This record gives sequence, structure tokens and C-alpha cells, in this order.
Amino acid sequence: MVRTILDYYFAPKFFEKNGTLYKLLGVRIFKKFFPSGDILLHLTKSRWIRNGLTEALQKYEYKTRVLETIHLVLFIPVTILLMIDFTVFFLIFNLLVNVYPIMTQRYNRARVYRILRKRRNSTFSTGVVQVKPAS
Repeated sequence: MVRTILDYYFAPKFFEKNGTLYKLLGVRIFKKFFPSGDILLHLTKSRWIRNGLTEALQKYEYKTRVLETIHLVLFIPVTILLMIDFTVFFLIFNLLVNVYPIMTQRYNRARVYRILRKRRNSTFSTGVVQVKPAS
């Protein structure tokens, strides 16, 4: 049951599937510059997905879940600090260190789901593609 709830949470929602929302919020711009972003990956010739194999995409999808979870856990104490002592610093910090990375992982995961859905050409009635976490 916990797995079902987590799968539902991590599955891209209808408003996330085409990426328009995240593009409007500047996620693609943020993505270029954050620590494991596009520019750094280009400069180091590093790639999280070395090839287009389904297994590599599934492992990457799992990594997006882990990274999003880390930022969600960090988001909570910073939000509490904001409620206790609102400062612009904590607000900007929370946006840059937690909110945008969460949105970036959701944007990336939606892209992976689209690719996997096209490859499998089958979905559940909820529209969720069954993605097996990396072991």
C-alpha cells in the first residue's frame, strides 16, 4: 500500500506531463545552472543516462525520486524557519535549494515517463507507467 501511495505521488500529474508549467516557472533555466545541471554536465562530459536503454531510464527515474525526497525533507525545516522568523534570505534559500530542485526532478521524471510510455505503449487506467526502481 505504501508503494502504491508513493508511486501515485511521484507519477507526473496531468498538469506536469507536457512540461509547460515548469518551463513557465523557469525550471529549464534553473536546470542549466544548478550543481548537476546541464552546463556542468556538458563541461565535465558527464551524463546520468549513458544510453537510451530502458533500464538506464528506469534507474534515472529512481534517482529523481531519491533527489526529490531529499529536497522535500529539507524543505520542511526551512519552511518552519520561515514561519517563525520570515526573512527574504530564508525564502530565497528555500526556493533555490529546495523548491526549484523539486520541480526540476518532477520535470525530468515526466520526460522519462513520456519516453518509457512511448516504448511500452501501454499504461494503467491512471496513466501511470509502471517504473521499477533500481535495485
